[in-house]
Amino acid sequence: MKKNIFIIILIGLIIGGCSTTSNNSTNKNSKKLVDFNKNDHNYFNSLGIKYYKKAQYDKALENYEKALTIRLKILGDNHPSTAISYNNIGVLYQSKAQYDKALENFEKALNIKLKILGENNPYTATSYNNIGLVYDSKAQYDKALENYEKALKIQLKTFGENNPNTATFYNNIGGVYYSKAQYGKALEYLEKALKILKNTLVENHPNVITIKNNIKILKDR
Repeated sequence: MKKNIFIIILIGLIIGGCSTTSNNSTNKNSKKLVDFNKNDHNYFNSLGIKYYKKAQYDKALENYEKALTIRLKILGDNHPSTAISYNNIGVLYQSKAQYDKALENFEKALNIKLKILGENNPYTATSYNNIGLVYDSKAQYDKALENYEKALKIQLKTFGENNPNTATFYNNIGGVYYSKAQYGKALEYLEKALKILKNTLVENHPNVITIKNNIKILKDR
């Protein structure tokens, strides 16, 4: 079981673009925009995000699935927007602790990204991180570590050491070692994460506070 350590999760609900209207639009034009959006995958994806943020997961899923259906029909299997839909559905199932369904969708998103973006891409790293998160939640720590380390390797290649997302992956790896009772390694990775965040974010940023809390939990065990 995961011990009392917090994880910064780089899963991200992705909007993928949405239509907007100007403040000067007439009611008639606004109505036309709404009618158009009801046939637009970005509209349903954005609506799903809105419901997700309100923890209305059934409504969120309904709209995510509408977006996915449209995207599969008009864009096909191997399109970035299709990967976005699978990612967002995976995020939702992860939030509901339905880990097998989350994993299924995250893996579909990863496979698309590998085909169209390749291995060494930050969006691919995000998928590896998300898959690691699922295994972490299922207490399958070796598989979690394998995926977190893939994410970190890509992140270091593309953005280098001194980047907030690099700190995220260090933190998540530290969390796995904490759960495996390898406290020395856990502290090593958490301190790396904190050092990066101190150089890249303000002191009171939520991620800095999270890392500091994680280190405190580790030292107070």
